[in-house]
Amino acid sequence: MYLPEAFQKKMKAILGEEYDDFLAGFEKPRHYGLRVNTAKITVEEFKELRKKNAKVWHGHLAGMPLADVLEADLMEVSLCMEDAGVTEADGQNSELVAA
Repeated sequence: MYLPEAFQKKMKAILGEEYDDFLAGFEKPRHYGLRVNTAKITVEEFKELRKKNAKVWHGHLAGMPLADVLEADLMEVSLCMEDAGVTEADGQNSELVAA
């Protein structure tokens, strides 16, 4: 896997002796997950939406599975938070769910 030189230098400075383990992780199978904002919906409610295949009723997303829409929105928010430098401590109302 290609990693930009600047990224490698930054990670090596941050991780120190753990850098080689970090690189080795790129060779392992990828794991997917989802962070649920538990201030808005419980993990159980999200799983139930997924199981029932609830659909969006109105708007340009009408007919799409609601859980897919929520998942895409949550992932987008998560990426925006990472780009803004929001730390794990800032996301107190969240819980990881295995995909």
